[in-house]
Amino acid sequence: PTLVAPGVGLVGPRASGVNPTALGGLLSGADTQQLTAAELLYYTTASGTSFSAPQVAGAIALMLEANPRLNPSEVRDILQRTATPLPPAHAHETGAGLLNAHAAVLEAAFPARRMGLWRATLDRGQVRFLIDPPRVFSGVVQPGSTSTTTVVIPDAAVHASVQVAWGPLLTANDLGLKLYDGGGTLRAHVNALNLPGITGRRESAQVAAPPPGAWSASVFNTLGPLGASQTYTGLLRVSRVEHAPLRDLDGLDDAAREEIRRSLRSFVMLPFGEYFFPGMAVTRAELAATLMRAGRVPQYLPSHPTYLDVSGAELMTFVESAQSAPVGPLFRDTVAGGLFRPENSADRLPAAVALVRATGLRAEAENFTGPLPDLADFDGVPAELRGYVAIALARGLLTAEGGSFRPHAALTRAELAHAMTVVVEMSSE
Repeated sequence: PTLVAPGVGLVGPRASGVNPTALGGLLSGADTQQLTAAELLYYTTASGTSFSAPQVAGAIALMLEANPRLNPSEVRDILQRTATPLPPAHAHETGAGLLNAHAAVLEAAFPARRMGLWRATLDRGQVRFLIDPPRVFSGVVQPGSTSTTTVVIPDAAVHASVQVAWGPLLTANDLGLKLYDGGGTLRAHVNALNLPGITGRRESAQVAAPPPGAWSASVFNTLGPLGASQTYTGLLRVSRVEHAPLRDLDGLDDAAREEIRRSLRSFVMLPFGEYFFPGMAVTRAELAATLMRAGRVPQYLPSHPTYLDVSGAELMTFVESAQSAPVGPLFRDTVAGGLFRPENSADRLPAAVALVRATGLRAEAENFTGPLPDLADFDGVPAELRGYVAIALARGLLTAEGGSFRPHAALTRAELAHAMTVVVEMSSE
């Protein structure tokens, strides 16, 4: 479950306080894979700080059992640094990320294993988030009709919310809300059950990454012609992003620039001052670090280095975590006790393996029976890795150019930004 820890900075993407019953778990499909039909009758799902706080408290109890000398500040620090990032949500939305109880207790027991020190380098001033002044609007819904207001979404918006509220408290009218973008596409439709109470007589629609333009907020009475004339008040809130200028993106197309900016604003990738260096080769260490910052592997730090050429808490955290991932080592071309080659370029073939494994598709790749890509250089891919390349291409993690995969070519930073855009989207599906 996604955990939200008040006062600790651990926030998950779902902290609405909406509490679906077991029916919600059934409809989602996730619960039926883990629970029997008999168990589902007694099972419920929920969200909000009330449900996550006890789990975080339990993790803290384990930390204190391992090290009773920890003070509250140290506990908070460890919880924040060991948490797993949660892209595509941004730092101000999710705080430190997802609770990693194993890493937190491990560091509590062995304070010398300082995980998460890399978090201090994430914010390099590459982005800032702004909240525009809210815009208030109002209208009247007549029986059997709708009331539509035009609301303007600015450029670079990352989130927009529209709320409508009406009264008095005991009115029989029940309103619904639809949001249409500038092209007339329905982007949100909300019609929650409105009961008397503090949060009653209200509808709220949320849209992530809304395209700019003149949107339409359409309010309707769910009672149709049986309803009465109803006055309502609406509120538009928009969060948008400002990126620090980078000097070397002008030669890229719009899609590539947006992929790079998405990776930067979610702290999955980092700039170098005023440059991104899109054509620069990605090192193996950077690929491991990027996959960790994207939340694909939880943090882990052993007592002694596994590889002869990997030392220092920051580099060790990236490499050791990638190689201790729940799905197995992300880099298969190295062995414990040998060399990891952190400063070598990450070639496209081992990168394809790492990306596919990080997205949880290892079994699918290793048992691949579908048609293989028709590429001029596919014979250069070992038979046991062809499923990885096929999955990487089919899922859009990597692309083939000119009918070739180029397995031994270095992965570029622009290609990695594209891959991470796909990875983050897959993780939020």
